[in-house]
Amino acid sequence: MNEKFKPFKVPKDVQAALELLLQHARRDYGGARRCAMFLLSLWDGDTYKADLQDLMYCDADMFAAMMRLYQYLYASNQQLYSLLAEDKIKPVIEAWVQAFAAAGTYAR
Repeated sequence: MNEKFKPFKVPKDVQAALELLLQHARRDYGGARRCAMFLLSLWDGDTYKADLQDLMYCDADMFAAMMRLYQYLYASNQQLYSLLAEDKIKPVIEAWVQAFAAAGTYAR
């Protein structure tokens, strides 16, 4: 990634959704795992695989945040890494990579 990372200006509701997902993805419970897998799959879909059916078991606010972020990325034709610096996603990767490898959702 470019060392001179400059994130796109995003709507406040999208930024709030992303912050909520990042907060939860750093925790240790089932919903956190789902948030982490969703974010990591958007960050690097070749490496991390999200189970879309599993996302249906998120709390309503987490699911709404996921859908708002996903809709924005689709509508703006952007990738998650255009909104988020690597230092923001790195704690999520570090927290979950071993669990995802054991579950077979980590491809490296």
